[in-house]
Amino acid sequence: MAFVLILAVPTHGVHAAKGGVKSTKSKNAPVNLTLGKADMIKVGGDVSDVLVADPSVIDVMAVKSNSLYVVGSSVGDTNIIVLDALGDVLQRIDVHVSYDLLAIQTLVDELFPDENVKVGSIHDQILLTGTVSNPAVASKVVNIVGHYVGDLQDENKTADELISNLLDVRGEQ
Repeated sequence: MAFVLILAVPTHGVHAAKGGVKSTKSKNAPVNLTLGKADMIKVGGDVSDVLVADPSVIDVMAVKSNSLYVVGSSVGDTNIIVLDALGDVLQRIDVHVSYDLLAIQTLVDELFPDENVKVGSIHDQILLTGTVSNPAVASKVVNIVGHYVGDLQDENKTADELISNLLDVRGEQ
């Protein structure tokens, strides 16, 4: 004879001792930082401790009881968990650090004013799209942007590792 145990688990109304179960997801849009730049983030309470998932992506300092100074150290994504004196989570903050695409676009526009090159990014790679007049120009754009980005990241990667080149070339190739 076999017994079957049925356990009913409510899908709502579950409460923990400290005021209920909280979601582990951030409710706010991520904070977007530019590589090498900083921002101040206000927190909803007095900060006692700050935890960073990937400290290679950002540097964080509490500068006031309710404010954080956050600097983008490398391109990538991470999050911050801010705790109060009791160890309760005050806030979860997702952070995305990206290249200064406006600065790169301005450089390309200044050096190649007759070309139609658009600069974007996918995670840690620069995305080049648009149309250029010939293969030599395409190669120059890729090399210059590759050196610029490599210097920002202080890495010895090749332009092909740093850039997704989707440039179209007009005319003969």
